[in-house]
Amino acid sequence: MTYIENRKKYTRPQAMIWAESDNIIDSVTSVITNVVANGTAIVFTGSNTASITTGNFVTISGITPSTFNFNNVQVTQSNATTFTVSSNVTGTYTSGGTAIKYISSTSEVGSTSNLNTFLILSDHNRSEIDLGKTRIENRQRMINGRMRSFHVADKQKISVSWNMLPSRRFSDNPLFNTTTGQSTMTGTLDQHTVDGGAGGADLLDWYDNHTGPFWVYLAYDKPSNFQTNPYDHLTEYIEPIEMYIADFSYTVVQRGGSTFDFWNVSVTLEEV
Repeated sequence: MTYIENRKKYTRPQAMIWAESDNIIDSVTSVITNVVANGTAIVFTGSNTASITTGNFVTISGITPSTFNFNNVQVTQSNATTFTVSSNVTGTYTSGGTAIKYISSTSEVGSTSNLNTFLILSDHNRSEIDLGKTRIENRQRMINGRMRSFHVADKQKISVSWNMLPSRRFSDNPLFNTTTGQSTMTGTLDQHTVDGGAGGADLLDWYDNHTGPFWVYLAYDKPSNFQTNPYDHLTEYIEPIEMYIADFSYTVVQRGGSTFDFWNVSVTLEEV
């Protein structure tokens, strides 16, 4: 979605996202080899285009001239080899651009019930992310004194904390179109966290409303692998792990202004 794709403040993917689904980001990428525009629509031809269907939202990049590039535009028609978007651009061009489809259908993020299905964590005064493993095994010494172990699984454990984290990310609720992921804010909001990520109250609300497991997306920065258009490879940065919150604590430190406080927050996550 556009909101995730455009988070480039630190020229790297966001470090952690909490989500109710393991498919908020679709991995489909199409290599565009031909573009034809007639002033009403643009037809894109390329490999893997059959997986991009009518109603999907795609981001087109890497094509010259830039008038053929779009950010999260909806597909109006499609078949096994082409897909079409509405546009007033004219011209024909053969190029090596790409199309990224972030969601499989509008129904995945387009309903009111899915408004709060993911939370993007903030880097605002965040500590290091402490990663560890818990080994589940049955260990026992044999009669000859030799240790024998029956290994069941290794489970991920994550600890992270924030100091002086604003309790709210903005001075009012930010609004986004849940179908396109694009901002629909009409006024200027005061931003309290440095990157617009979750504030303390957002984290607390997620904890209160998610007593069971959810998906934790860890984003690893691998620029050496993707020197060209690195943000076209968002899904290749991401590792989803199903986890639950094992421990959550916070301290209200001081008032930061009329609309927010500063919190110290500590969270421990354990893999299901």
